[in-house]
Amino acid sequence: MESVEQGTFSNNMYVSHPDGDVGYNSGWTLVLRKDSTFTITNNVQESFTDSKQKTILLQNETTTYSGIFKVSKDGKSFDFRATSKVKKEEYEARPENNSESEVPNDYPGVSSSKVKFLADGQVEITVPQITGDSMLMRGAVPSWLKHGEEGHLTIA
Repeated sequence: MESVEQGTFSNNMYVSHPDGDVGYNSGWTLVLRKDSTFTITNNVQESFTDSKQKTILLQNETTTYSGIFKVSKDGKSFDFRATSKVKKEEYEARPENNSESEVPNDYPGVSSSKVKFLADGQVEITVPQITGDSMLMRGAVPSWLKHGEEGHLTIA
């Protein structure tokens, strides 16, 4: 598998209401850069399908955390420190309610991650304090991320 200079890891899920007329799409994306900066974005969309099968976007909410990361003390995961959080809300049916705002001090201090290297050349990462325990994001191993003896991570 081809290595990349920036690591992009993601997980998307779609849930439909039992009636099938309302759907929820949620996706997390983590971008790790060689300069030890990161961005974690959560995008949640709620849509409605009317009787004519026209889909109307009810809500599009994007929350973006940005900051720095480093290899943890045990060398087997990353520690993330978010330094900003921006929340953007869009409503197709009611554009007057659209908003975008910096959300100061509404993010965790240092957030530890769980990192697992997979046999197919992918990496699986979760950052529980930001994304929740079950949100496993996958992506290709960046060329600068090394997985050494005893599972220790290094940034080359």
